[in-house]
Amino acid sequence: MVFGRLFSSRGVKEDPNHVEGQRLFELGMARAAQYKTSEAIDYYTKSIAINPNPSPYLNRANLLGKRVRHYEALQDLYAAKGLDKAREFTREIEREIAKAEAMTHLYRDGTREKLIADLEQKDAGYVAERILCTSFGINAKQWSYSTFDWQLVEYHFFNELDNLVKFEERQKYESSFIEYIDLFPPEFVDLKVRNCPDGAGYAKAEVVLNSFLCIYPGAKMQQLRAGIIYIIHDRMMHRDYDIGEYAQCSGLTREAAEYVERHQLQSDRF
Repeated sequence: MVFGRLFSSRGVKEDPNHVEGQRLFELGMARAAQYKTSEAIDYYTKSIAINPNPSPYLNRANLLGKRVRHYEALQDLYAAKGLDKAREFTREIEREIAKAEAMTHLYRDGTREKLIADLEQKDAGYVAERILCTSFGINAKQWSYSTFDWQLVEYHFFNELDNLVKFEERQKYESSFIEYIDLFPPEFVDLKVRNCPDGAGYAKAEVVLNSFLCIYPGAKMQQLRAGIIYIIHDRMMHRDYDIGEYAQCSGLTREAAEYVERHQLQSDRF
């Protein structure tokens, strides 16, 4: 969701603050279209500072949500609602508020404080594993024997790589997370992301997952996201390769390795 129009400019077209606010807003949209997310957020913030308006709040909220910062996004949505005096964006705002409130329910029932304290007492890898299993409905026995449905878990791995490339500040994440981006061909990641095996099922799991992740402070959340991806990758490697093969494999899943080999053969023919 990206809003390309500013709130009603009736009577303020010559207002220099409105003109400058719109210029900054449009620069933000241009950066967002190029997935220069940090620059886009910065331009939206500057636009808001000079001319408070629903659209930059809405677009900034969208990008914050992509970064799993749903509580901060919700504050922007509330601000947009307060500025929408002519109710031009009512439907869009209410829809996005409903989504963000669903993602942030753990802030309101006391669970957030308990989970943050729990993370201080337990290994981050253990917490990441529990979040993953809870989100995708995997019980202890299924996890122990890898008998769960792999489709959505594997999809999440590649969707997260895609999200990191498009929306995140890479330098804030662990190097192992970044290495996966460099390891898997972008074309293969795009192929996997375009072919979600169950859109409704993944959307449901993602709400649960993001509800957990967004309660943690930035660095902790980033650590847990990276931990979840590491766990999934490790499981995929053991799924695809036996012990002897595992020691020799490049880190690509078998499907990705076959994709690379197939495209290399095609390239060699020309």
